[in-house]
Amino acid sequence: ITGKRITTVTGSGGIGPASRDLEAEQWRLEQDIVDLKDELQIAKAVHDYKPCIYGQPKKVQDIGSEEGKRMVAIKKKQEETRARAAEKLQEQTKQEAKEILEKEEAEYTREIKSLEDKLDEKLKQNAEMNASRDKKVKSWQKEVEKNTRKRDEEEQDTLKLKAEVKEMEDKLAASDLRTKRASKKI
Repeated sequence: ITGKRITTVTGSGGIGPASRDLEAEQWRLEQDIVDLKDELQIAKAVHDYKPCIYGQPKKVQDIGSEEGKRMVAIKKKQEETRARAAEKLQEQTKQEAKEILEKEEAEYTREIKSLEDKLDEKLKQNAEMNASRDKKVKSWQKEVEKNTRKRDEEEQDTLKLKAEVKEMEDKLAASDLRTKRASKKI
């Protein structure tokens, strides 16, 4: 038991930084507990050990080999206990990992759903803006077409008026010419 680390259950021994990783400290404590249980089992086995030579109907010839057999049986039992504990710990770890993965997957799914909802909302807003823009463009195109027709009509009217003015000027010039001829004759 000498050389073992002794800490309190809360993980704060008063030495070292106060911001320790609690999970790592808890794991260390669990490992210390497992080691201490193993040593306790060995101590109980040694304390309760009675050589198998007592109470035997016939005398045991090789006491050392008989004790060795008993020690091998004790160590084998201890190794089996450790293997079961390791298997149990592995199963617990697998279960915890599965729960963490399910939790993360659920959170990821919620986040994806939230992003999809936001995307759908933005697409809807974009469609509304496009419809409004298209409506305005059509309105402006109609206005431009109307103004173009009006300008074309005004240009045609202007051309007609210019033609009429030119015709009137020609008539006036002809009339002036006749008037000058008539005044010359007079």
